[in-house]
Amino acid sequence: MELAFENQRWFDLLRYNTTLTTIKVEQVMKDHLTYMYPLHYGLYPSPRLTLAEMLVFVNTNRMLLPIPQREIDNNTTIVIKQNPGY
Repeated sequence: MELAFENQRWFDLLRYNTTLTTIKVEQVMKDHLTYMYPLHYGLYPSPRLTLAEMLVFVNTNRMLLPIPQREIDNNTTIVIKQNPGY
């Protein structure tokens, strides 16, 4: 609720890996790519990724952005761990 009108909800969903109680963010992204591939992504000029190649990149390590290294280095209060995959 805190970030509902600040356009930050998607990042909250990614962070907690849930959109509803039964739907995971990875599945939402896979459904989006499957739906949009013939309408948008498939229209890119060659060479382009196939739908199967795009779906391989949808995994938990690629859902979160990296934490900037300067934030990790400058924080002296707590130890900040980098997001997985970076």
